Amino acid sequence: FEDVVGQVGELGAYMDGALKDGILDEVERNRLNTLFDNIGLEVNDVDAQFVSISQNPHLTNVALFNQLTEAYDAYTNKYEEMEVAFNEIIGSSTVDVEKVGTFNVLMEEFVELGKTLRQIMTDALSSISTSISEQIAEQAKEEIRSEISDVSDALGSLEDTMNGDFKSGLISTMNLTTLRSKVSQLETEKADI
Repeated sequence: FEDVVGQVGELGAYMDGALKDGILDEVERNRLNTLFDNIGLEVNDVDAQFVSISQNPHLTNVALFNQLTEAYDAYTNKYEEMEVAFNEIIGSSTVDVEKVGTFNVLMEEFVELGKTLRQIMTDALSSISTSISEQIAEQAKEEIRSEISDVSDALGSLEDTMNGDFKSGLISTMNLTTLRSKVSQLETEKADI
């Protein structure tokens, strides 16, 4: 956005100087076209950023999405108005002061709409980051729930084995191996958590 603002400023400054004499010569016309084309390139970059943000599946805030879309539409519509006004100025061999004034107002409005769009895009990126963080946190919680469930299952299995083996008062080598296996499983689940 700073690049767009810089390009608009450069175009405005050059236009003011070039049109002071009331005549638009070929060199001035070419320079103005180049400067306006540079703005178009920067606007294309903004378009790409908008598409990337607006199509991100983690942008789940509908109100923010709507604000983003409205701000983008206002921004692109203002650029199109600016383009029409610019072409009217460039297409004439003499300078129409009223058209230049209209164009200057359109440039100011375009810059302000760009600032608004930039802020909403920043808010949307923050919302996307928050959504991703929440998703990661929820996945971690689910993994912990699963591990705790595994520990509970291992404890239940150990308890069942112990209750069965200790009823008789004797622990056979086979039962002792089973108990060690259950304790080992419990240790593994503890380490997973």
